[in-house]
Amino acid sequence: MYIHISRLLSGMVVYGAVPDDFVSSRPTTVPIPEGSNVNLTVSDNNYRGITLSSIFGRVLDLIVLMQHSDKLESSRLQFGF
Repeated sequence: MYIHISRLLSGMVVYGAVPDDFVSSRPTTVPIPEGSNVNLTVSDNNYRGITLSSIFGRVLDLIVLMQHSDKLESSRLQFGF
């Protein structure tokens, strides 16, 4: 399994192409309540949609961060987002 994942991620980097399933997040958007003291039976602005990332995309992010963290820099105005 590791060999297939490695080849998939390497191919994405070499060819600069991402499979459609990596950018499609349609089936992985889930509603999250917007606070701890909200009425969960009322849907008026009590929920926000959170899109879950693909595990392969997350692995690729971690690899890039591990390999190039010394060259990456974020703005001090980013506030963790």
